[in-house]
Amino acid sequence: MKYESKEWLPIAIDYETVDSSGGSITLKNMIAEANPHTNEIRIDIDEVIRQEQIILAEEYGIRPRQLQILLFLYAKGPRFATHQPIKQKYTFNKMLFYLFKKLEELGFKRSFIHDQIECLRRGPVPVNLKEDTEELAKRKLIRLQEGGKKHQRPYVYELTDEGKRVASELWKKSPKIVVDTITKIKQDLLLLDSTALMHKVHEEYPEYRDTFVEEDRE
Repeated sequence: MKYESKEWLPIAIDYETVDSSGGSITLKNMIAEANPHTNEIRIDIDEVIRQEQIILAEEYGIRPRQLQILLFLYAKGPRFATHQPIKQKYTFNKMLFYLFKKLEELGFKRSFIHDQIECLRRGPVPVNLKEDTEELAKRKLIRLQEGGKKHQRPYVYELTDEGKRVASELWKKSPKIVVDTITKIKQDLLLLDSTALMHKVHEEYPEYRDTFVEEDRE
């Protein structure tokens, strides 16, 4: 008779797997659970996905949440040009918000590493977009033109030549569900002005109507 135990103990293991492009990858010191009576080991798939993002970001010397910034800049826009620039901060704000919501709806709430989303009068925005884009600019991966009301010109975010190379590799190594979702969001939102974006968020996510009461014009 097989002995079964409900006692599972946390352990750290090195786990051999493959990334989204089929390449071998070793997840170091990943938290798992072991049954001391049966020698079985179980692994949280959400933790595997998180660790893959961490390793991928480390390979290129960036933060895991910055992966999406490069992928959005590389993705095809509504005019089907690859690595089409994003020319308004409010557009980037809402793209990152939509990615968080769409992947949550697809069941990736615990596995998808993303920026903290803060709900302000000008809508849900990622807290660290400014810091992250400035870091990527220092790494020479993106060109960043400051803008907003103070400067009377739009923000502009675009990939450098090195950024295009890195983003192309990230695109190939990222899960298809992520890059497909990013492409659709970019094509849906890139050309919308701040008024249209506000109405779109209100319609699709009515829980933000009471807090998102001012157009995001930066």
